[in-house]
Amino acid sequence: SVDYVRFYFIYPAFSYTNIRSTVYAYQKSSVLTQKCKKEALKPMDEHIVTIALATRLKRRVFASDIIKEEAEKLIRENIDTINSTLISISFEDYGLILTLNNKDNLPTSDIAYFLRTATSAPLRNKYSNLNKMPSLWTRNYFCENGYMTNDTMAAVQEYFQQIKSR
Repeated sequence: SVDYVRFYFIYPAFSYTNIRSTVYAYQKSSVLTQKCKKEALKPMDEHIVTIALATRLKRRVFASDIIKEEAEKLIRENIDTINSTLISISFEDYGLILTLNNKDNLPTSDIAYFLRTATSAPLRNKYSNLNKMPSLWTRNYFCENGYMTNDTMAAVQEYFQQIKSR
């Protein structure tokens, strides 16, 4: 069996924000560890962010494929205005999970706010059953730097479970 150790490096990306990077290396190989340290200190040319947004009161808004397609279309149309590219999108029972490349290093709170406002009003205006809700999204969001991993997915599922229900 192979033992892994997790190294956390905090370094400036474009000298604006600190990014936490996780690098796995073999525990017994010091050569690989040194190589990972050198690579982690290089400045990042992309900033990958995973964001999860939950629907208010655990409403199953995205049970309908039509609403899923419309929400994905709205996100894809509007994501360019914040100079980001959408890498992946997945719809869960109580919300959605996005992985995107944040080229301008915008704060994740701004990205989450933009995504909520870009989707909420058009969806609520188009589908009358969503208009009955006080709001489509909760005010909070889940965010993590990097691509979706098993640890991230477990944390997102825990986030969705902690949302208040009706």
